[in-house]
Amino acid sequence: MNGMSSRERVLTSLDHKEPDRVPIDVGGGLCSISQFSYRKLLDRLGWQEDIVIGGMLTQVVKPSQRMLERLGSDFWHIFASPPDKKIAKDLVGSASDPFDKYISDEGKSHTFMDEWGVVWQRAAYYYDMIDFPMKKAETLEDLNAYQVPDPLDPGRIRGLAERAKMGRDMGLSVTLDPLAGGIIEMGNSIRGHKGFFTDMAGNQDMADSLLDRITDFFEAFYGAALREAGEFIDIVFFGDDYGMQSGMLISPRMWRRMIKPRLARLIRKIKSTAVVRVQLHSCGAIAPILPDLIEIGVDILNPLQPSAEGMLLKDFKKQYGSNLVFHGVIDQQGTLPHGTPQDVRQEVITRLRDLAPGGGYIVAVSPNIQADVPPENILALFDSVRELGRYPINLECSQ
Repeated sequence: MNGMSSRERVLTSLDHKEPDRVPIDVGGGLCSISQFSYRKLLDRLGWQEDIVIGGMLTQVVKPSQRMLERLGSDFWHIFASPPDKKIAKDLVGSASDPFDKYISDEGKSHTFMDEWGVVWQRAAYYYDMIDFPMKKAETLEDLNAYQVPDPLDPGRIRGLAERAKMGRDMGLSVTLDPLAGGIIEMGNSIRGHKGFFTDMAGNQDMADSLLDRITDFFEAFYGAALREAGEFIDIVFFGDDYGMQSGMLISPRMWRRMIKPRLARLIRKIKSTAVVRVQLHSCGAIAPILPDLIEIGVDILNPLQPSAEGMLLKDFKKQYGSNLVFHGVIDQQGTLPHGTPQDVRQEVITRLRDLAPGGGYIVAVSPNIQADVPPENILALFDSVRELGRYPINLECSQ
């Protein structure tokens, strides 16, 4: 196939068919570039441009249109707007402080409370959670006094359709990015890690109550967002984290009892509101629940962390490749920050060989290209995909 638009390329791959080349995803809240490495990339290219921060907590950029074209991205990411009701507030410093240097202990400080009541503090490359609104709740009555933000605040969807249509008109595939952390992540954020996991293990009434209210919030928001802009959206990207390096954060049995039914309910709501694919982000070793994710309607899985325990990517393609689209899969912990451009090229060859045949693979780096990745490796990654990722995949002479 020749002359495909980016959207055609993506949709063909999502249908588990081979487009003209493997799609590339750059941008958004989970597949973008740290502003620290982005500055180095601009220097490497000899470009001058204003940097727009696209995600304050992770300090990732909103890449310029010129950069998206240079890297070959086929996607257009959109976000909800801030709510009209202003709940978040600065506690120390200013949210307008420029992220223009490494922030050390002696550097500028910024602490703020978000609309969920979670307190964040800027450290070096990120913001870290330092306080949780319901960490001291001892009873169900205490917890039920917590006010979940309004998912239907009209500010959230204002301009969403216009931004989505802009990407569609450019021939790109449009992704609606996550509004907040996922179901389990927001439970952690509200109760604190210790309190939330203790509830899940030994005080399930409290855990169930909070998880239901979080799921209700997301159902209401995505319903409203997709009624507003769903005709221009191809993918709804929902982020949560179920794994760590060596295994799952909770047992597969607990996940199936407490998270799976709620995630299934949310996916049903999304797919009953608009004709879209659902993309789930989860870091870590989540191999035990891949069949469950397929069962409840996850179409695209990100990032398939290659260094995590049991994430056997080549085997996954054989087992699940007719049902799941694999998105990401580039080693963020080893090759990208510490390898040479040739190492990066070799990893691209491996991923293309294992995952690209038959379609159903999208190259991305998640969660985001980090601050320690040299610009030469960023260019080697995307240039190699554009060169070697053309169908039919033939890598015999590409070492």
